[in-house]
Amino acid sequence: MNIMKLQHYIIKAWTGFNPRVNPLPKAWANHCLKVLISIVLFPSLSLMLTQPLKAASPLSVQANPVPLNNQIQDAVQAELDQAYRRTFATLNLLLIVLLLLPTASAVIAWFFLSRLGQKMAIAHQEIESLQADTISQLEGLIEETKTALHHLLEKNTLAEETLKKLNLHSNSPMLESDQLTKDYAKQGEKYFIEGDFEAAINAYNKALELQPSLAEVWNNRGVILTKLQRYSEAINSYEKALKIRSNYPDAWNNRGVALGKLKSYKTAVESYDRAVELKPDYGDAWNNRGFALTKLEKYDEAIQSYQKAAELKPDFHLIWYNQARCYGLQGKADLALESLKKAIKIKPEVSRKLAQKESDFESLQSNPEFKQLVTG
Repeated sequence: MNIMKLQHYIIKAWTGFNPRVNPLPKAWANHCLKVLISIVLFPSLSLMLTQPLKAASPLSVQANPVPLNNQIQDAVQAELDQAYRRTFATLNLLLIVLLLLPTASAVIAWFFLSRLGQKMAIAHQEIESLQADTISQLEGLIEETKTALHHLLEKNTLAEETLKKLNLHSNSPMLESDQLTKDYAKQGEKYFIEGDFEAAINAYNKALELQPSLAEVWNNRGVILTKLQRYSEAINSYEKALKIRSNYPDAWNNRGVALGKLKSYKTAVESYDRAVELKPDYGDAWNNRGFALTKLEKYDEAIQSYQKAAELKPDFHLIWYNQARCYGLQGKADLALESLKKAIKIKPEVSRKLAQKESDFESLQSNPEFKQLVTG
């Protein structure tokens, strides 16, 4: 049974109307009502019902029913085909969507998982780097803390030993004072070596309060005051040492250095003369004497002093350097270059840096050999 026949039977069964036979006038209203209901329920069959209703009109006569049936069949067939195509296309689209949905979901899931993996790897690297940096910083802090604790323990140990000695010698005041003075003097030396000059001064002051007749402590105190550029106090400390021991060459030499810092070069030379008189092989004092004489523009005496110092300490670069400066001030370029070469040979970097900024070499600035010597 084909589709057109099936449709025909459906309409006939629903409406009781046969389009091939003219209905009776008395039943026309009922048939129209049923046809309208059929059109509402089956819109695709409206074309098939329209023509028979026209034929059922009591004013019309069916002339050729066969061609009309063919037109209805063609129209219904066309609409069914169109509906079928739409339905088929919709089903195909739905099927494609259903097929692609899992693949698309998998691709999207893979993409997000890949991105998540990359971010996790980066985060892991950052965490490891932060962990390494933190550990390194903590190790550095631990080492610094250990060093600080070590220094504190040393100071506490020294203080405890001092207290023990005080307790042990409580019955002998003179012995207690001597030992405590030595302890303070040792503390001063220790602080001086460590570069803690203020603590060294305090320790020496305590030692001198107990025993003010210690010439070595006065001299050492003066050296630290010179380091602190407290030259007047340093000179006073050296003179206290010389009152206790007048034949103390180190105190005379150090006094001359402090006087030279205050530009009292004439008095400084007198102090150096006393030092080399007491100790003729005192190379440092001869060198310092030459420097003071150069400042007094007594160049010949200064050269003699430098030569004496060079005989005693030939490997001391400052002696040769100061001698070169003196020759430079005299305008003796050859002798200045010769002495400067010896200083550079002993300590190249230090001597070159000093020479590059030295105003006493002004007469040599245009000398090519001097430029090459200084620049290396």
